[in-house]
Formats: sequence, C-alpha cells, structure tokens
Amino acid sequence: MLTLRTKNFKLPFDLQADICKSFKNPLIFYLAHKNDARSFFITFVILDFAEKEMTYVVSYLPENISAVENHPWSNILKATSLVANPHCTLQEKKGGSFLTFIEYSPYFFKVDLKKNILQVYAGDDFVKDSGEFIQEFSSTNFKDDTDPRYFYFYSEHINKKTGRSRLVLHRASLDLSEIEDIAVPESIELPHTTKKIGDYILNSHFLHCQFKHLYSGKIFKNQHTYALFIYKMLYKEYCQKKGLPYADSFFHNATSFSEIEKISSSDSNFSSFCLSRGKTFLKICERNPKYTFALLPGIITIMDLKTKKVESFNSTAPAPAHFEIDPKTGDIFTSSHSFLGFERVYLWGPAAIDRFRLEKGKLIKLSSFSHPTGYRFTSHRIFSWKGKSYICTFGQPNRLFIIDAETMELEFFEDIETDFLSDQPNVNSYVNYTDLAFSTILTLEASPDGQFIFFLSYDYIYFYSFPERRIVQKLKYHEGTSPDGEISLADFYKRTTHSDYLS
Repeated sequence: MLTLRTKNFKLPFDLQADICKSFKNPLIFYLAHKNDARSFFITFVILDFAEKEMTYVVSYLPENISAVENHPWSNILKATSLVANPHCTLQEKKGGSFLTFIEYSPYFFKVDLKKNILQVYAGDDFVKDSGEFIQEFSSTNFKDDTDPRYFYFYSEHINKKTGRSRLVLHRASLDLSEIEDIAVPESIELPHTTKKIGDYILNSHFLHCQFKHLYSGKIFKNQHTYALFIYKMLYKEYCQKKGLPYADSFFHNATSFSEIEKISSSDSNFSSFCLSRGKTFLKICERNPKYTFALLPGIITIMDLKTKKVESFNSTAPAPAHFEIDPKTGDIFTSSHSFLGFERVYLWGPAAIDRFRLEKGKLIKLSSFSHPTGYRFTSHRIFSWKGKSYICTFGQPNRLFIIDAETMELEFFEDIETDFLSDQPNVNSYVNYTDLAFSTILTLEASPDGQFIFFLSYDYIYFYSFPERRIVQKLKYHEGTSPDGEISLADFYKRTTHSDYLS
C-alpha cells in the first residue's frame, strides 16, 4: 500500500432549495490535472446538497508526484488509457473513508476525508502466490445487498511463467480489514460490472465481442482473431496480385490488433494495398462483401454463490455494461453499448437496454428498448415519479432519453443545449467520425424522489426537472481557486464517466 497526502478544500454554491431537498445524499464525481502525465492523480469532487458546498479532494501535489515516481510500483501507477476513468465509489457511512475503482487498472484508491490521505492498493496487497501478479481489478462494484458493510469485487491474476490468467472473486469489508476469497470461477473475462443479488453474482462482460464473418459464416471470439483472419485474406489477395508466394507466418507474432497493423505496415506495398481497400480496418470490412461481419449479442453471466456454477445469458446488443434494479419489481435493466474496438473504439449500432427478471438463477428477458438515434447509453438510472417507473439515459453525444420502464417504450427525448443529430442523414457515421468529445454527456443520476435528473458536461453541472421537462439550473464546477489561492480549478478537466451517491 502507498499512502499519499490530499489537499481538501470547500467552495460554496447557490442551488435552488427544492433541488437540495430532493437530493438527500452527496454525489461524487472526478477531475484530473491537465499536467498529470500519468493521468493517475484523481481529484474527487463531492457535491453536498445539505451544506450547499463542493469539496475538492486534490491528489496532484508535488510531494505525491515525487513519491509515485520513486515507488517500486511506479510502472503501474498510471492510467492504462485515456478512457480508463474512475468507475465507482463505495462509502460505508457519511463522512467516512471511501473506495474508488478505476477501469482497466491494477490498483484502486481508499480516500480518508478526515485524515486527508489517499491510500493506493495494488496487487502486492492481495496476491498470496509469489508466482502471480494482479493484472486488473473489476471497476464497477456494489455493496452486498444483505449487508452494506461489505462488497464483492474481482481480481485477475496472471501466472508469471505461463502468462495464463485466472479470476478470483472477493468479499471484503468496506474498510478492507476483512477480505475473503469466495471463488475462482470459470469466466470469459474480468467482468465490467459485478453485483450481488440474493444468492447470485451478476456480471456483465463488456469487452467480450464475438464476430460472425458473413461471407463464410465463421464465428470469431474477439476482434483480434477476426482482424487476423481478415488481414490474412488481404495478404493472400495482395500476394496473388503481385505474383508473390503467400506465407502464413507473415503474421506469426501478431498477438493484438496493434501488432497486426504494425506487421502490415512493415511492408509499405502491402500497407498501400490495404489503404486502397479502406482508410481504416472498419472501412475495409464495410466496403468489401468478402470481409463484412455482424456482431453477436453480448454476454451476461450469473454465478450461484452456493454451487459456484456459472451460467451465461445474451443481451440484445453487444457490450453489456451496467445493471440497474427497479426497487418496486426487482427487475434488472442492463445497458449494452454496441461497442467494438480496432485501432480505436467504434459504435457499431444503436445501444439497447434490456429488462430482465431473475428467476431461480435464470435471467428471463422481458423486453428491450432501442432507438435509431440512441448510441452508447453509458449510464442509465431507474427512478419513480407519481408511482410510475422510468429510465433516464444519454445517447451520444447529448440526447437525453426518458423511457417507460414498464413498457420499455420511449416517453420522450431532448437534446441538451444543441441538437446535433436531427439533421444527420447517417447518425452512425456522424457519431463515429465527428469529434464530439466536448459536447458529450455521459454522467447522470436521478434524485431519489424522481423530480430531478443530475448530469454533467465538460463545463457545467445540470439539474433537469422531469415534471417540467426542462433544465432548471446549472453550475460551473471547475472555476475559481482554493481559499489559499494555490490551486486553480481552471487547471483541471473532467475525468468522469460515472458518478455515485455517497452514503
């Protein structure tokens, strides 16, 4: 464990009384410093409605930078990618310490607000076998539904000699004084979201993406194996055209998509041949009938905690990510992003939200929602207004969807500030090939009484009145300075994909 200091300060905000009344507990979201080359030093922002103040917990400090640079873990204490953002925060009691998990990361944080410290936990704190190391922790975890002092999470262990991986499911107290290894389950991959429901662990497999080659009907288990198959076909074409002998060993070191592209570009003539088929790999597949594919439905697994048996179920669209549960019916609502990744992430098609019911360890799909202009659905929330349940979510970049949770039909949608989509002849092409980063809204929460929806842009916190169907107030969150003038919030940027309520 590595212990770092934090600098905490509070800034007041002015917010309507009815909004403050609707949000009972504080909300947390995240910033990062523009000069942080590691993208590691998170600033935690706590929006306290009762006190009408924002608390900024800053970890990007000179002494911390030096401590990380000189620590034995320095090679892993960095973001694995620019999309590896904080994904969940769990707190046992109001004002107490909290845990924050980061997507695709071999570490997570414990923040003590009273002592002004941040503790970094990594594989060395958990691995019992010296022949292994922890590659990653699960990023979206929930409290135990029967005892909120505990939570469940996974770690992915890698054997140092063989490179083989195994998953371990843990049950731990929120203060981390108790950690129990529950099972070593069979699994496709490290789950994106892990949630205990009764005697079952529900898992989404966000990165598991199966391809069907439409020309041959072959099924491929991931984008790497599919890309390798297509590039080998392209190389055969190239060799036939040039009168060269084909060598299957040309791609023998290709263990990832980036390595496939690197090998392809090593022969400038072959690289030019590929570019003539399409500027990107996806374009090559889209434009040539022999290379086209379909994505198969996503995978959700359930593990029976008693028997440790794991069963798989399909989501409507690929890349299922998050679970929300209707407290009135117990139904599970799962968002599937329709992601696929080659040289970058693409949105293959409209996202979907499935409504499931858990019956005797089986997920029964009841209905689904999708919309031709609804892409990604990063976060979704269930809320109730006047006795009726609704779902709120954002489609790329800023289209707020409200869905009837019982019928799974569209109630209405509204574009926030600017309508980017209505005039687009091809929404899929627009959201994939237009730089919409600074217009995109991902983070949202519904107030417990269902009256307001909180969401976050790159500049503002918004509060949207559901009954009135309009924005009623917005606040700037990264302007001003700390009271001593040493920290300027203009030096920080939004590092939030998701937010959470604190206890």
